[in-house]
Amino acid sequence: MKCLAFIPTEERHVLHAGRKTLADINRYLILFKGKDRTADIQTFSRDGRYIRLKFFNDSTVYTCGPDKAAVFADPEELPPDEYVFLSRGYRYADPARVQKFSEHWRIFRKNGTPS
Repeated sequence: MKCLAFIPTEERHVLHAGRKTLADINRYLILFKGKDRTADIQTFSRDGRYIRLKFFNDSTVYTCGPDKAAVFADPEELPPDEYVFLSRGYRYADPARVQKFSEHWRIFRKNGTPS
């Protein structure tokens, strides 16, 4: 069994050109102010070095620089039974699903919610 420290590293943009709607949690990881907000995003698009985000139940479209938002795409699915994750002293044992993006990992709990 592998043991990995689950500590996010520097964020950067990984986004296909054009507008995306209803962010697919199986394909994207959208960080807003350092937190995974993928499930809260209705639409997102890239405008130069900026990312435009529109949240559900909010008519405002936020234009964010790389210090506020990052989008990662096309994760590698890893076998969850081969890993134990540690983050800030908390042990994520027996994850249901594990996604590895270029610089971040997403762990799904048995109840289906991402950590």
